[in-house]
Amino acid sequence: THRLFNPLQLQQIESFHIPPVIRFLLADRFDTKFISSKLDRWDFNYAGKQIVIEFNEFDEYENKLLKYFLAYYIQINSPSNLIIYYLDIKNCFNYLIDNNKEFSYKSFEKILVNEAKREGNHRVYFAIKFFVKLLISKNFNQFNESDENELEILPRPLNFNSHLYYQEFDDPIDLPTITLIQNGLLKLNADIKNSLAISDETLRNSALLGLVYSTGMRPVQISKLSVQDIRIDTYSENGEFMRFSVLVPYAKQGRYKHSKVVIKLPQETASIILAYVKRFGRIPNQPLFDVGKDAVEF
Repeated sequence: THRLFNPLQLQQIESFHIPPVIRFLLADRFDTKFISSKLDRWDFNYAGKQIVIEFNEFDEYENKLLKYFLAYYIQINSPSNLIIYYLDIKNCFNYLIDNNKEFSYKSFEKILVNEAKREGNHRVYFAIKFFVKLLISKNFNQFNESDENELEILPRPLNFNSHLYYQEFDDPIDLPTITLIQNGLLKLNADIKNSLAISDETLRNSALLGLVYSTGMRPVQISKLSVQDIRIDTYSENGEFMRFSVLVPYAKQGRYKHSKVVIKLPQETASIILAYVKRFGRIPNQPLFDVGKDAVEF
């Protein structure tokens, strides 16, 4: 006997088809475009992060069901949270195995009821619910169509206080810090015009600071920027009264791919970025910044 699945469930898992190549339909130009589902290590870059999923804790049936779930999830959601969903369902598997529970709707129902009582991050609850819905839709043994009605009336986590996200703030950055940033960017512009010595690190960090300060971009958006996204809208021979803009990608694409948003870029910031591009030899189709494995850490 299997430690988690009954004989009929094992047969159903064997019949599940997983595409040998899983494509990321909303992948941006610098994201990994596809992965091989046959590998037991999924290693890819997406939304400015390197994501690694290793299927090395379970047997072939347990791994196949996990891969089937993740492949299904990718088709309608962004892969950026794939590792989180993998860990959530993996923990459910371990819980059922360690406590000798049957793999059934009733077992997952108890898990969901307990998760609904937890305070804080409710992502785990909805990840498990998504997994259970998939099993019901596939008529998986021990997961019946009638269970879907019960699933919808289960207790849900208490809603977070949305007012915390939309309160009025005078300014998230205090005035002395704003003055410091603005004066620093102006001084660096003067140093560039006067051909004074500027270290590579100072130039790169200032270009990044100016871009984030001027546009409010998140790390994931920075990771999606290419050199050609910095645009010169108007040009003059003496370099005065030039106009610049930047094509800003959406941080979250959802299920559809949206066009980028054009945002005006102050000349002081644009001049530093162009100096950085020239110094580091960046070409139009390259990422504007090499963010490495994690855009947030960068």
